[in-house]
Amino acid sequence: MSGAFVQRGDIPVFDKYARARAAVGCGAKLVYELPFPYCSLGARDFARKGVFTAASLGLDALAFGCEDPEKLMLAVSAMNESDASRRITRLIDEDNALSYPRARQKYLAEMIGDANFIARPNNILALEYMLAPHEGLAMLPLRRDPSYSSAAELRTIERGEMLASLPPAAMRAFENEPEYSISRLTEAIIAFLRSKKPQELDSIYDMTFDLACRLTAAASSARTLPELLDRLRARTFTDSKLRRLMLNAYFGVTRENALANPSYTVLLAAASGATPLAGEIASRTRIPVVTNPGSYKSILSGKVSEAFERALRAESVVSLCCEGDVPAQLSRSPYIG
Repeated sequence: MSGAFVQRGDIPVFDKYARARAAVGCGAKLVYELPFPYCSLGARDFARKGVFTAASLGLDALAFGCEDPEKLMLAVSAMNESDASRRITRLIDEDNALSYPRARQKYLAEMIGDANFIARPNNILALEYMLAPHEGLAMLPLRRDPSYSSAAELRTIERGEMLASLPPAAMRAFENEPEYSISRLTEAIIAFLRSKKPQELDSIYDMTFDLACRLTAAASSARTLPELLDRLRARTFTDSKLRRLMLNAYFGVTRENALANPSYTVLLAAASGATPLAGEIASRTRIPVVTNPGSYKSILSGKVSEAFERALRAESVVSLCCEGDVPAQLSRSPYIG
């Protein structure tokens, strides 16, 4: 489960421990965290870090939702063609305004016919999961139940309606939880960008010099995040990519930070009776599992400890986005129930 950020370049509506509790209420046995910054990377890198973490925990399969499993398998076959990368690159060379996702969609349309399905967020991630190095993991794409609203749709409706649209166990997990909103970081992010020269953002993950110039120029006149997005929108960039760029710049997420594999995970929740399973996973995991964040120094050291502390500092900032009081991260422990 994503931690303090989500892949769409935003802050989750609810705290990660509350979301983990909801997952257990809906049937999950154990919930492990995909920590910052991996939880808010571009689709390909996000998927690869998730697959790596699952494989490192010694799991044997990865299930994920998508809208069109049958079409997804056709897309995977097309992307595994030996000349796929060359043909996508050629499409981009022929049209400089064409982003990689749109060039890939155009290539898939040539190969399998209708490829509009691949533009849907769940299908984009599903394809990246399938194409990521599997390390022995079986890939299990599951058809998403369309009766449940997407995360993006849930963010647009009132709290009561949003809670009522969730499974009962999830509604109970969230009903007394305060909400988070990235809007509370508006002034801080814009002030940060106004204080920077484009070249100072050169090492940021997914950043180019042209994007850094556009980002700092847009920040010089924008006063809200929606205004900043409006000034940055272009055919080659999604809003999610632009939000990720803002957050990566603000939190100093470098290419080196982002492209390194996750070096730890955090156990967020466990179902009653799942302790033996957690112990079994702990005995075979290839990365440390933090159970009690307050004791992280007893199991993490060196660069792994530094990575945990970077995520901890980011979560401290995110706590300012909550409308209520937030427990200190080092005082938290997994939900058991």
